[in-house]
Amino acid sequence: MKKDKIFDLLRYRIFSYYKEAIEIRSGGMPKPRVVIYHPTYICNHNCPGCDFRKQNKEYRMALSRENATRVIDQIISFGIEGIEFAGGGEPLMYPYIVEDVTRLHNAGVAVSLITNGSYLEGKVLETFIKYGNYIRISLEAGTKEVFNKVKGLKSSGEFDKIIGNIKKTAELRNRINKNLDISLKFTVGRFNHHDMENAIRLAIILKVDSIQFKLYENVDNIEVHKEGDGYLQHGIDDVQKKLIALKMTYGDKIRILGNLQKTKMKCSCWLNPIYSVIDAFGDIYICSYYRHRMNEHKLGSLLKNTYEEIWFSAEHMKRLKKIKKSDCNKYDCRFHIYNDVMNEIMSSEKNYLKFI
Repeated sequence: MKKDKIFDLLRYRIFSYYKEAIEIRSGGMPKPRVVIYHPTYICNHNCPGCDFRKQNKEYRMALSRENATRVIDQIISFGIEGIEFAGGGEPLMYPYIVEDVTRLHNAGVAVSLITNGSYLEGKVLETFIKYGNYIRISLEAGTKEVFNKVKGLKSSGEFDKIIGNIKKTAELRNRINKNLDISLKFTVGRFNHHDMENAIRLAIILKVDSIQFKLYENVDNIEVHKEGDGYLQHGIDDVQKKLIALKMTYGDKIRILGNLQKTKMKCSCWLNPIYSVIDAFGDIYICSYYRHRMNEHKLGSLLKNTYEEIWFSAEHMKRLKKIKKSDCNKYDCRFHIYNDVMNEIMSSEKNYLKFI
């Protein structure tokens, strides 16, 4: 099956968690299939729109070799099926990533990466090309000037270096692992919304598989706000219309994903036990957007207890029930749609998912 057809099917992958959804609705707690792993709170960029900017400045740390080994041991023994290295900080600044990715792959765990692209080179690049399922580069711009602004960098060669790394990634992918998906991330805000077309053109030149757009949210001074905001000539609706037009213009040349329409959670988030998040302290959190509610969403430490003890604890269920819909709506989270869709399917009397 061609990649573009697979992209079309991915929107329905939440239905593969139907049995887990039934278990949760029945008061049970399924094992998570996926882990979002933040092995470090260290980053070489200073993005004003980064959700973890405060933590990266305050903590400036990564898991030690001993503690990281314990975390990876727990991930493997608990039966996790897939792991996404992300941040937190920049995951490729974590010094043991090559060893950990290799070990996870050998244990049958699928591996993926979200990175700023700075260290996507050498042995690290070769390892992710060989074993990875996807690599997403948070470029956030299509030109050097805008890149430096949204990355909080002074004029430097960082943009050119990352573009060179992406070119090497695409070239090496074509030689070693054509199944690997490479995509660019572009989070839209008041400083870069005018650079969307340049980013799409750049993605085409770089021969990546896709480029994804979404809004900066819950970050002061960088979000696209409503019409009348002194920083913008136009509001979110006009920027969204521009993105739709760009999809029409360039959609036959590259897959353009995402939109700028803010979603809202209609109910409390009950599906999040299908995945979990682990940070650079070895702590497990309920969801990826834990930054502004760390105490409420922290479940326990893998350096003190086993994954099983933490995950199936009474405290986990208690914290799930305390999730505030208003906090979830600070972000445009994919679980807004996942919860709505699964609610509709499970409340239907037609039992659609019980038939082929």
